[in-house]
Amino acid sequence: MIRQDIPKLLKHIEAHKPYITELHNTIDIFHGNLRSHVLNVLYETLDARSYEAAKDRVASINTLQKLIEKLSRIYQHEPTREVENGTEADSELLSEYEYHFKINETLNGANEMFNLNKTCLLEPFVDEKTRKPKLKVIENDKFLVYSDDMQDPTRMTHVIIFEGKQEVMTDKGMTEKAVFRAFTDDEFLLFDQDGNILQDRMNAMGNPEGINPYGRIPFVYINRSQYELIPTLDSDVCSMTILISLLLSDLGYAIKYMAFSLVYGIDVDMTNVTRAPNAFLELKSDIEGNKPELGTIKPEVDIDQVMQYTMDLFSLWMNTKGLKAGAVGANENNASGFAKMIDQMDASEARTVQVEIFKNSEERDLWELVFNYLHPYWVATGMIDLSAQFSANAYVSVHFHDQKPMFNRGQLVEELKAEVEAGFLTKKMAIKRLNPRMSQSEIDELVAEIEGEKAITIPLFGGQENDNQQENDTEQ
Repeated sequence: MIRQDIPKLLKHIEAHKPYITELHNTIDIFHGNLRSHVLNVLYETLDARSYEAAKDRVASINTLQKLIEKLSRIYQHEPTREVENGTEADSELLSEYEYHFKINETLNGANEMFNLNKTCLLEPFVDEKTRKPKLKVIENDKFLVYSDDMQDPTRMTHVIIFEGKQEVMTDKGMTEKAVFRAFTDDEFLLFDQDGNILQDRMNAMGNPEGINPYGRIPFVYINRSQYELIPTLDSDVCSMTILISLLLSDLGYAIKYMAFSLVYGIDVDMTNVTRAPNAFLELKSDIEGNKPELGTIKPEVDIDQVMQYTMDLFSLWMNTKGLKAGAVGANENNASGFAKMIDQMDASEARTVQVEIFKNSEERDLWELVFNYLHPYWVATGMIDLSAQFSANAYVSVHFHDQKPMFNRGQLVEELKAEVEAGFLTKKMAIKRLNPRMSQSEIDELVAEIEGEKAITIPLFGGQENDNQQENDTEQ
């Protein structure tokens, strides 16, 4: 029973605190709070004076957001969903769920969490106010999964949701304690960090016995790993994101001091020396007989070399994530070249792998959970305004768009031109490849327009061409 599982669940939570912390930092950076993490590193690695000088030069360039954006596009072109072994009424009910779930927008968020942390968790539920079904993504630092399946330890048997904290009275006064919500296929339980069952809250929910009324864990868990229930996090995600920003910040810090020369004096009495653009310097030696000398030292940093190193480092990192960084010419080893490389990253191969995972795991499990477990219970208990039921053997098939690789349009034009001239392609086929979203009628119109423009004769000055054309016509 789940009540007897509380000690091992708490032990599981305690053992994964470093994992949860790493997840929290990664998600925090992804949501935009990169600067504070970079400042923490600077504070630990610089002395106090250097830190004060460097902190205002932090370059908060969040490459992690760009990485996840490039990887998480399988729902940008909305997939199509069809009910198999069902009726027209089933298709209409599926459409209702797609609408209320905001399905593609929500699953795009799940796709982001999946690419960020290798897993994601979805929770379908009924909004008590609207009595409509909803779907939400639970961020990875807000849940843990657990398995006590001896035969298959990669099969989830428990889901633990972190419900935040609540104030409780203790011998030492009011204090805050973490609250957890746990599910198995048969049971549900609320308990705190000390293992106390929150019976009052369960009574208020109308479920004092802790029965899971659905007969299945009401969550969908997607895991990239085939070997671990909780996959090992990639240590590079946070560290590389911070490092790229640090390298760019180091450049800003160096450039700050490159703008000012360091003035030095040898055997110079500096008492009456005035530093100004039009100042006249009368130098006297501190030591009789020595020749005074005044000079400057200008700091120099090879900005292009540092920038190129940063770009190469970023490109190598992207390749480890399945992204092919855009090619950058030798004359583009600067910020604009960096931006171009990021913009031209190709993630088609990585996204193709994701399509198979989401189609065969997330979408399949989500609709099976809704069709066979959640929706029947919601209708039976009057929780939802949708009264129709799905057919007994109905299921959903999902069709994603092909994840096509990025291409350089100019290069593609040259390749298609060569194929048309060689007779391997027709003009219409080439236009279709160049404009894959055009309909056949739009392609026909474009071909006709192009042919029409070629047929137009442009007269020369004074109507000379028209006169020549008229003479040729007469000769014929």
